[in-house]
Amino acid sequence: MSSLDKKLIYNKMKSLYSFMEYFSPKQEELFIEGMFSRQFTPGSVLLEDGFSCNNIFFILDGSIRISRISEEGREVVLYRIHRGDFCLMTAYSIMTDTDFPAIAQVEEQTEVIALPAKDFKQILQENPQLQSFIFASSLNRLKDVIGVLENITFTGIKQRLAKFLIMLANQHSSDMLKITHEQIALEIGSSREVISRTLKNLEEEGAVRLSRGRIQILSLDSLKKIVLL
Repeated sequence: MSSLDKKLIYNKMKSLYSFMEYFSPKQEELFIEGMFSRQFTPGSVLLEDGFSCNNIFFILDGSIRISRISEEGREVVLYRIHRGDFCLMTAYSIMTDTDFPAIAQVEEQTEVIALPAKDFKQILQENPQLQSFIFASSLNRLKDVIGVLENITFTGIKQRLAKFLIMLANQHSSDMLKITHEQIALEIGSSREVISRTLKNLEEEGAVRLSRGRIQILSLDSLKKIVLL
């Protein structure tokens, strides 16, 4: 990547990351010299549990899923990062000198800007705006993770499934959902077998109609009643 390309990307990043407006000329030069761009296709694994973090990643475009996998092989989505986010767990690993504690998998065509750990640490020590940004991001991600844990721990599978189907219907403004049982299991922290069994139960109750790779919502009111149980 040429110096001109780096400068153009850096200026683009300043519109996404407000703390960059407060970089000193020295910090700006350090960031531009150290940064490099990486492209990832859907399904690519950016980082895995146990990987050593040598760079911190800023998301220019795309979506990355951050998740954990249990000893039984069940994956639970903790949160997602999108355009204008950065990978908080890489920052955690860099600042604590520990390995990456999760899996970061690309869900759509994604471009990230990577900054070497040593450069990130130096700027972090000198720039209070970057420190504040990381603190605020940490609180938001903690809120996301607590929400996931509360959902899994305190909410029954039928309620979680009904709530998820309602959310999808609202997002797509449609009662016909194109999604597999395995994808649902990943999103709400369950297994495919449990999801299939619960969906079959909802079908018998007349709330949904099942077909290959699709779920049609027949009674949104029935799903809402289940959520309120």
